[in-house]
Amino acid sequence: MFLDESGFSLALSVLYGWGKKGEPLIETVPARRGKNLSVLGAFDIEGMVATTSKPGAMTRADFERFLQEDLLPRVIQLFFGGGRIGA
Repeated sequence: MFLDESGFSLALSVLYGWGKKGEPLIETVPARRGKNLSVLGAFDIEGMVATTSKPGAMTRADFERFLQEDLLPRVIQLFFGGGRIGA
């Protein structure tokens, strides 16, 4: 089983572009900053086992909550429940 956490900025702005040769590229971007989103998932050889997401940064408490409330019950069901969840 593998765990992976990733963070994303929802402020979609272009940091580079293409323009005519010899002319500077001038492009407007949003004045306000976008929100950040953290995504955490666990997967095994057969696919996704558990996922969660939250606005802002993922903290240790968030990670522990994911393990206790989302992942551990599914892992127990996988090992002792006789197969994949939803199968």
